[in-house]
Amino acid sequence: MVTTKTLPVNPDDIIINVKHDKVEIEFSLIDEAKEYVLLDEHGTEIWRGSEGPIVISPIIPGKEYDYDLVAINDQGAASDPRKVDFTGIPGAPEGVIVSIILEFSIGFDLSNANKKGAESIQVYRDGKEIGKVSVTDKEFFDKKLKDGTKYYYEFKASNSYGISKDSKKVDATTLPVRTQGGGSGSGNGSDPIKVPDSNDAQNTGGEESTDSNDTTNVPVGNNEDIIFVDIEKNFARDQIADLANRGILKGTSANKFEPDRAITRMEFVSMIVRALDISSDVDEKPFEFDDIDLEKWYGPEFKIAWDNEVTHGFSNKKYRPNNLITREQASKMLGNVMNIQNDANVELFSDGFNIADWAKSEVTGLTRMQLVTGYPDGTFRPKSNLTRAEGAVLIYRSMSNKNK
Repeated sequence: MVTTKTLPVNPDDIIINVKHDKVEIEFSLIDEAKEYVLLDEHGTEIWRGSEGPIVISPIIPGKEYDYDLVAINDQGAASDPRKVDFTGIPGAPEGVIVSIILEFSIGFDLSNANKKGAESIQVYRDGKEIGKVSVTDKEFFDKKLKDGTKYYYEFKASNSYGISKDSKKVDATTLPVRTQGGGSGSGNGSDPIKVPDSNDAQNTGGEESTDSNDTTNVPVGNNEDIIFVDIEKNFARDQIADLANRGILKGTSANKFEPDRAITRMEFVSMIVRALDISSDVDEKPFEFDDIDLEKWYGPEFKIAWDNEVTHGFSNKKYRPNNLITREQASKMLGNVMNIQNDANVELFSDGFNIADWAKSEVTGLTRMQLVTGYPDGTFRPKSNLTRAEGAVLIYRSMSNKNK
């Protein structure tokens, strides 16, 4: 007797219905077939029957299954196999953690999340879906939030078969904002850096300041009774007073600090050197700047910063010490001191494309460390200038971070 194979199951007639805990497989019957067998990837029989549907339970969330369905006739001959491939609906993306909290945004690290079998991750805030990211994304940022507010998040994983039944729940509270003249905040260095728009700042055209008065950093001494009469209602009052009493900040006169005046490049360099205890015991580097005079008030601090590669000039001949410093320039200097090595993820800010390439890594790193922050509208405004008060907060935060 000649044994002949039956025709295989038509692959177009196989319907796979994946659920969270099981899979149902339906198929069209073949006239010559007596029964059907489902084999796993190892050739092991896991189901046999005369008709469908095939129900396999339980299945593992996110697991890829590679089955073969064969039809067997009354002579015991099996048809050619037909593939029955599917992936279990993913489980909750456990492993999502909060990576950064700012006044108006919260960042999440997805790099260690459970993404088995997932194609994307859905993000919900307070019960409403706010985003969907690819499993290849390592981070998610929620922007334009309210300061000092607690938010509740859920993360779910999904693929073409469905979305995870359970979720990874995370809650986080944005930092409070202390605005100029009072408001919330503890005065412990968590005040955000608020800078004026570059259109409102002095000398925003990039030209050197015409102020030739070298008293911009008049030493005020180092005692516990330093009082600047013009900082009482400033948002950075506590930080300014503390740094002045340590001899790190200096006033513009015996009793004035001018907190709202834009800070120059050289003023910021001097503050960094005094605050972060940068070593002077390094090899000296020559320079050819024709606008730097080491006999002026900034001489010692500038030389230390230059020798340690904290700061750089605009050209071989021009340093522009009296130019107002921008947010990206200040970030670059601090990043040089703190040896920040970070990815240049400018997606932290909606105007990240405006950040100069040479400052992107430093801005990203300092933002993650919560030393610099953005604005409620999600921008960073890299070309805006810092005021003396804002520079004081940056320095204060950097010192606090260094002493952790």
